[in-house]
Amino acid sequence: MRKVIPVAILEGGDRPEDVVRVGDGLLVKIMDVDVPRRRITLSHLQALASGER
Repeated sequence: MRKVIPVAILEGGDRPEDVVRVGDGLLVKIMDVDVPRRRITLSHLQALASGER
């Protein structure tokens, strides 16, 4: 599965590849499931803010 991570939400670098790599684990919260479009919306910042584990 491919994920798009907006650069604006990543910390620690100018490019996504400066922060995460293919195969890295990333804590996310599922924000929305759009079945007709076969998309899910994930939020790393929301997961961190709510203390999800």
